[in-house]
Amino acid sequence: MVHRIDLSSEVITYVQRLIVTLSCNDRMGIFAAVGESFGMQWATHDVSIKSSVLLMASKCGHCLNKLLYRYRVGVLAIEIAAIVSNHRDFYRPAAANNVTFHYLSVNPNWLV
Repeated sequence: MVHRIDLSSEVITYVQRLIVTLSCNDRMGIFAAVGESFGMQWATHDVSIKSSVLLMASKCGHCLNKLLYRYRVGVLAIEIAAIVSNHRDFYRPAAANNVTFHYLSVNPNWLV
């Protein structure tokens, strides 16, 4: 399950990812009724189609390594388009996993 709360605007957005197996299409009506009653926006996606993702890594490499390991063993149904980081050291795990790496220089004066 993945949770994300976007606090960048006055409206709070809550995103949750659930994987549900349905045996027939008319069960989607159940989700439509619940979503409508709460004024929700919802969508379904075929989990057999891998999402293309961009991984952005900062100082803590253990998080990137964990994602790359899960990708490599097939637990994550994703295709990694590239890794972007402000630390050059992360080119090693990118290269080891055959993933394109982009270094993004960050000026400390830009940070507020």
